Amino acid sequence: MTIKSLIDQAFELAGSSVSQATALTWFNELEGQIALEWIGMDAWMPYTEDDLDAEPLIGEPWGRGIYEPYVEAMIYYAHGEIERYENAKTMHEQNYLDFRKHVRRTHKPPCCFCRPRPLIINSVEMEDPLNVRACH
Repeated sequence: MTIKSLIDQAFELAGSSVSQATALTWFNELEGQIALEWIGMDAWMPYTEDDLDAEPLIGEPWGRGIYEPYVEAMIYYAHGEIERYENAKTMHEQNYLDFRKHVRRTHKPPCCFCRPRPLIINSVEMEDPLNVRACH
Protein backbone atom coordinates (compact mmCIF):
# COMPACT_ATOMS: atom_id res chain seq x y z
CA MET A 1 0.00 0.00 0.00
CA THR A 2 1.54 3.28 -1.13
CA ILE A 3 0.41 6.86 -0.81
CA LYS A 4 -0.22 6.93 -4.55
CA SER A 5 -2.43 3.82 -4.41
CA LEU A 6 -4.49 5.36 -1.59
CA ILE A 7 -5.00 8.64 -3.46
CA ASP A 8 -5.76 6.82 -6.73
CA GLN A 9 -8.42 4.70 -5.00
CA ALA A 10 -10.02 7.81 -3.50
CA PHE A 11 -10.04 9.37 -7.00
CA GLU A 12 -11.68 6.27 -8.41
CA LEU A 13 -14.42 6.34 -5.77
CA ALA A 14 -15.06 10.09 -5.67
CA GLY A 15 -13.89 11.42 -9.00
CA SER A 16 -10.63 13.16 -9.75
CA SER A 17 -11.56 16.75 -10.46
CA VAL A 18 -8.99 17.92 -7.90
CA SER A 19 -5.28 17.74 -8.56
CA GLN A 20 -3.03 15.08 -7.13
CA ALA A 21 -1.16 17.86 -5.30
CA THR A 22 -4.39 18.92 -3.57
CA ALA A 23 -5.19 15.32 -2.58
CA LEU A 24 -1.62 14.96 -1.27
CA THR A 25 -2.12 18.09 0.85
CA TRP A 26 -5.21 16.52 2.42
CA PHE A 27 -3.35 13.25 2.94
CA ASN A 28 -0.52 15.17 4.63
CA GLU A 29 -2.98 16.86 7.01
CA LEU A 30 -4.16 13.49 8.26
CA GLU A 31 -0.72 11.86 8.26
CA GLY A 32 0.70 14.79 10.22
CA GLN A 33 -2.05 14.46 12.83
CA ILE A 34 -1.37 10.72 13.14
CA ALA A 35 2.40 11.25 13.38
CA LEU A 36 2.24 13.94 16.03
CA GLU A 37 -0.70 12.78 18.14
CA TRP A 38 -0.85 8.99 17.90
CA ILE A 39 2.51 7.66 16.82
CA GLY A 40 4.34 10.06 19.14
CA MET A 41 6.79 11.54 16.66
CA ASP A 42 8.34 14.80 17.81
CA ALA A 43 8.68 16.11 14.26
CA TRP A 44 7.17 15.14 10.94
CA MET A 45 7.87 16.29 7.40
CA PRO A 46 5.01 16.33 4.86
CA TYR A 47 5.28 14.13 1.80
CA THR A 48 5.97 15.66 -1.60
CA GLU A 49 4.99 14.37 -5.03
CA ASP A 50 8.39 12.63 -5.14
CA ASP A 51 7.29 10.52 -2.14
CA LEU A 52 4.14 8.97 -3.66
CA ASP A 53 5.69 5.48 -3.62
CA ALA A 54 6.30 5.70 0.14
CA GLU A 55 4.30 3.72 2.68
CA PRO A 56 2.03 5.69 5.03
CA LEU A 57 2.57 5.51 8.80
CA ILE A 58 -0.43 3.24 9.32
CA GLY A 59 -0.23 0.11 7.21
CA GLU A 60 -2.65 -2.72 6.60
CA PRO A 61 -5.13 -3.72 7.87
CA TRP A 62 -6.02 -0.26 9.22
CA GLY A 63 -4.48 2.22 6.77
CA ARG A 64 -6.75 1.78 3.77
CA GLY A 65 -9.87 2.30 5.90
CA ILE A 66 -8.44 5.46 7.47
CA TYR A 67 -6.75 7.29 4.61
CA GLU A 68 -9.00 6.56 1.62
CA PRO A 69 -12.30 7.70 3.18
CA TYR A 70 -10.60 10.88 4.44
CA VAL A 71 -9.28 11.89 1.00
CA GLU A 72 -12.58 10.81 -0.55
CA ALA A 73 -14.50 12.97 1.95
CA MET A 74 -12.34 15.98 1.17
CA ILE A 75 -13.00 15.52 -2.57
CA TYR A 76 -16.75 15.44 -1.88
CA TYR A 77 -16.41 18.54 0.30
CA ALA A 78 -14.58 20.36 -2.50
CA HIS A 79 -17.43 19.41 -4.88
CA GLY A 80 -20.07 20.62 -2.43
CA GLU A 81 -21.53 17.11 -2.09
CA ILE A 82 -22.26 17.41 1.60
CA GLU A 83 -24.24 14.18 2.05
CA ARG A 84 -21.52 12.10 0.41
CA TYR A 85 -18.90 14.05 2.41
CA GLU A 86 -20.66 13.21 5.68
CA ASN A 87 -20.88 9.52 4.79
CA ALA A 88 -17.19 9.26 3.90
CA LYS A 89 -16.14 11.35 6.91
CA THR A 90 -18.19 9.12 9.23
CA MET A 91 -16.54 6.02 7.78
CA HIS A 92 -13.08 7.59 8.24
CA GLU A 93 -13.82 8.63 11.83
CA GLN A 94 -15.14 5.18 12.80
CA ASN A 95 -12.14 3.40 11.25
CA TYR A 96 -9.75 5.85 12.92
CA LEU A 97 -11.46 5.32 16.29
CA ASP A 98 -11.23 1.54 15.85
CA PHE A 99 -7.50 1.90 15.08
CA ARG A 100 -6.92 4.04 18.18
CA LYS A 101 -8.79 1.54 20.36
CA HIS A 102 -6.67 -1.26 18.91
CA VAL A 103 -3.43 0.62 19.62
CA ARG A 104 -4.49 1.32 23.20
CA ARG A 105 -5.52 -2.31 23.78
CA THR A 106 -2.42 -3.90 22.29
CA HIS A 107 0.43 -1.55 23.21
CA LYS A 108 1.89 -0.64 26.56
CA PRO A 109 1.16 3.01 27.42
CA PRO A 110 4.22 5.10 26.54
CA CYS A 111 4.27 7.05 29.80
CA CYS A 112 2.67 7.42 33.20
CA PHE A 113 0.24 10.06 31.88
CA CYS A 114 -1.38 7.51 29.58
CA ARG A 115 -2.44 4.99 32.21
CA PRO A 116 -6.10 3.98 32.19
CA ARG A 117 -8.35 6.14 34.30
CA PRO A 118 -12.12 6.31 34.87
CA LEU A 119 -14.24 8.72 32.85
CA ILE A 120 -16.62 10.44 35.26
CA ILE A 121 -19.33 12.80 34.02
CA ASN A 122 -21.74 14.36 36.53
CA SER A 123 -20.66 11.81 39.18
CA VAL A 124 -21.47 8.89 36.85
CA GLU A 125 -18.65 6.63 35.71
CA MET A 126 -18.85 6.18 31.93
CA GLU A 127 -17.00 3.94 29.51
CA ASP A 128 -14.16 5.85 27.89
CA PRO A 129 -13.75 4.51 24.31
CA LEU A 130 -9.97 4.90 24.53
CA ASN A 131 -9.71 4.44 28.30
CA VAL A 132 -6.61 6.63 28.46
CA ARG A 133 -5.56 10.24 28.59
CA ALA A 134 -3.81 11.77 25.65
CA CYS A 135 -0.07 11.70 26.13
CA HIS A 136 1.31 15.01 27.42
